Amino acid sequence: SGKTLGIVGMGRIGKATARRAHFGFGMKIVFFNRSPVDDEETRAMGAVQMPNLDDVLAVSDFVSLHCPGGAENRHLIDARRLRLMKAGAFLINSARGDVVDQ
Repeated sequence: SGKTLGIVGMGRIGKATARRAHFGFGMKIVFFNRSPVDDEETRAMGAVQMPNLDDVLAVSDFVSLHCPGGAENRHLIDARRLRLMKAGAFLINSARGDVVDQ
């Protein structure tokens, strides 16, 4: 489809989402994960790990959150970060509610 999906949290669920988006819809995959991810599955999708969350937000047409909740990620997505997203981009929160500062 030529669209870019940004994944925040490339664990089991993030990888499953990326796999479906890439192989099912032809989407390019970029992601942010606090620790490095370099495995065969991620390489097979051509997924690119970005150095920071802001870069993922800036280049993605869709951003899907799959990170854990808790103090470390509370309000990870706030007004400043929403402004970094492309006009018309979509934010999908599959994580805990408090990851997004509403």
